[in-house]
Amino acid sequence: MSDLFVILVSTSLCGDVIFGLTLSIKFLLANKYSDFIYILMKIIGIFFLLPVFVISKHVINDSSTYYKVNYQSEDFNYIQQIDGFKKLDLLSDSPYISIVGIIILIWFVVFVLFYMVGSIQGMLLINKIMKRTTYCGVNQQSLLDELKGQLKIKKDIKLYKSDIVQTPFLTGIFYPKIILPNVSLTDEDWKLLMKHELTHYKNHDLLFKNLIELIQKIHWFNPFIYFYAKVFFESSELVCDQFTIKSATAKQRTKYANLLILLAAETPSNKAIASFSNSDYKVLERRIHNIMKKPSSKKKYVVALTTTCLLLSCPIVSYASTWGTMYLQDKLVTNIEEKNSIEESSSTLFVEMNDYSPASSDYVYAGDIGLRGINQVDYVLSATGEAHYQTINLNSGSTVRISLSSENSSDKYRVGIINGSGSKRYVSANKGMVSKEFSITEAGEYTIYFQGKNTNGQSIHLMGTININY
Repeated sequence: MSDLFVILVSTSLCGDVIFGLTLSIKFLLANKYSDFIYILMKIIGIFFLLPVFVISKHVINDSSTYYKVNYQSEDFNYIQQIDGFKKLDLLSDSPYISIVGIIILIWFVVFVLFYMVGSIQGMLLINKIMKRTTYCGVNQQSLLDELKGQLKIKKDIKLYKSDIVQTPFLTGIFYPKIILPNVSLTDEDWKLLMKHELTHYKNHDLLFKNLIELIQKIHWFNPFIYFYAKVFFESSELVCDQFTIKSATAKQRTKYANLLILLAAETPSNKAIASFSNSDYKVLERRIHNIMKKPSSKKKYVVALTTTCLLLSCPIVSYASTWGTMYLQDKLVTNIEEKNSIEESSSTLFVEMNDYSPASSDYVYAGDIGLRGINQVDYVLSATGEAHYQTINLNSGSTVRISLSSENSSDKYRVGIINGSGSKRYVSANKGMVSKEFSITEAGEYTIYFQGKNTNGQSIHLMGTININY
């Protein structure tokens, strides 16, 4: 769960940085070369959904490798996980885990609601408009076919008109349709309007608009993502305007600008449509300024070089943002551990108990064990089963140090030794861990054993060491 949390935060941070760099380039170029900026914005949008997740996951896996080692103090041995960034998942008994879970749940619920509401609104809007539409006349259809030939578009694009829309727009990714307002215009005007909408189709703007809407819903908690979407949509309109009037005269540019003003309308912001004009007068002003300025004759190699450098920086920014998020999470976990740590001696952590009842004969053989040195343990114990190692002879003064941990901190089990008369000395696991040294006060035969106490029926995977000092 913490991996998802890190990926979301790091991707948003990366997006903010890359978007900030893109705006800087846009500012330095004095809003020129909007086609380059638009292509760059498209690439960044795709990058958000694919490579960032791969890079983030790689950083998480590479930075979160943990090894279990034994630490020895004067009182007892204990097991701690080290090496790499601490992850919130390791704090399974902390209330902060439930907080992170709640945050992820809230994010998911809001994401689903936002996306579903947006999709439903889009479908309802299109259905409402389509109920009030009719096919356009032969004249307008022939103009559309002529423009499709010029733009080399083979797809069948339906042409409709409606009395409830005030500005033309394109809708339908797989079955494209152009809806025109039911107004009187010259053929030249209609050709300008339809060429603008066909350019949206040729640039796959509806597909990218849906993609940006998805990114916006995923990162709904990031305020900068809304500004990114606004800049993206404005860039798409600027590019379509430039292409539509690419070889236009000053008079034709003026006519096109007048059409923008004439058809300015309260067009709903919806991923299902790409409209010709809207009532955002600041955007309208920038579009008119872009239309009326003379085309730049400067070479674009500087822009291309800048774009390439920015794209090459994307993986670096992704890696840095993910690493930074992991580092902050590590500090958070460390602070949580320090605030919630409790000083406990071995006597309170693992209390040795005695069991004088007859030893059970219902057990499984765990294997052989060496009389001296460290024995590695990697054993799967049944939920309520009992496992014994082979019986060994120990002298008075010998010690048996058992340091184990299970995969789940909720696992309950006992470890201990059984003497020749069948009496048991044992300790119970604390948060899935056991670290205890048993002192031998009387020479004789002893058996090291494990006993499962899980009531949930889950087996217990034990790992660690048994160190016998003979």
